[in-house]
Amino acid sequence: MASTRTQRRGAANIGSAPSSSTIATDDALEPAASLQGPVELVSIKKMKINVNAFSKAISSDAALAFGQKIWDFQQAEVAIIGARVNCTVSTPTGLSSTAGEIGLGSVVASGAVAVLGGTGTFEDIMTGHTVSNLVAGTPNTETHVAGIIAGSLDGTATAKDVFLNYASTWNQTAAESVTISGTVEIFYVDLGDD
Repeated sequence: MASTRTQRRGAANIGSAPSSSTIATDDALEPAASLQGPVELVSIKKMKINVNAFSKAISSDAALAFGQKIWDFQQAEVAIIGARVNCTVSTPTGLSSTAGEIGLGSVVASGAVAVLGGTGTFEDIMTGHTVSNLVAGTPNTETHVAGIIAGSLDGTATAKDVFLNYASTWNQTAAESVTISGTVEIFYVDLGDD
């Protein structure tokens, strides 16, 4: 016979605390009475982050990576289960780009690179996904899902940050800026800080 338990999640560092979660279990899987010590149920947490529009100035025809901090994890080891990025990338009439990558990392992307894969921490939360060419003056919506990432971030000494990172090769006729906004969802498990 199935039973239902309700477990409160801890308050997030910023924004409101996640709502309570309900965990369905099967009585046949209940721990044996002979087991010693308490049993702690651990839930997968879902964090949805609304990313306010941020811009990056592009001043030359070259590869360039950049990013924006969007979240702080709590101080703990964090297992990343999956992630989803749904963002609009906009360029003015004087700026375009060839295919690059968008991803999530614990370090802000930087440097003259057109992909995120050269530095592991640029994409250690969600691997960089290939994006479409940006046409000058035309907003482009990028939706990418990475399931069962099964990676972990060691934030036991210092809490890890989350950066929305982007890299591409840019073509511009004048100094212009690219703008990104949207939502990011991250599914993770807090493994604690023992």
